[in-house]
Amino acid sequence: MKQPDLKTAIRLYYEKSELSSKDIMELFSVSMSCAGNMKRRVRKVMTERNVPTYYPRTINTKVAYDVWGINIEECEKRYAKLIKLGFKPQEEKEN
Repeated sequence: MKQPDLKTAIRLYYEKSELSSKDIMELFSVSMSCAGNMKRRVRKVMTERNVPTYYPRTINTKVAYDVWGINIEECEKRYAKLIKLGFKPQEEKEN
């Protein structure tokens, strides 16, 4: 699995309680079909854990990050360290 963009991972975690395919594509820079496969894996775990979804085409963000092995606290630490060391996030480099 691709490594997620740190800034995007942090933003989506706090911004959205549920993720769409578009969000997954943005987070991992993957195709729609790959995002769909990733959603199916998460939906299976959501069913096992009895976690409801509010919209039929989205998945729970916390469960998704858990399934994908994304530790938000670790992402925040790494992102803060990059900023402290003077590295600019990808978006800021492009502007």
